[in-house]
Amino acid sequence: MIEKIKIKIYEPAYGIICDPHKKNPQTRQSADHSMLYILSTLLRKALESDGLFNDVHNMNDLWKKLILMPDDYSFEAIRNERTRELMEKIELEYGGEEFD
Repeated sequence: MIEKIKIKIYEPAYGIICDPHKKNPQTRQSADHSMLYILSTLLRKALESDGLFNDVHNMNDLWKKLILMPDDYSFEAIRNERTRELMEKIELEYGGEEFD
């Protein structure tokens, strides 16, 4: 059971996809710019994938199983109860080092 996830994000990513207005996306347009939604949906998909790692031979295979597709931004997906529960457990904060 996941209790809390804390992620530090550098600028400019923090300013663009961690904007407080994007904490509760209601549309595809707001969901695809919401770090909380994107991370929570990826995590939900991983948790719901039985045997996710059984036939994964490299990172490309894993990525293909978890990549967000148009259906992941549908009205129903945006309101998915498990995704919303995970969103409540993620804390995003400004910090970290920018890449050189």
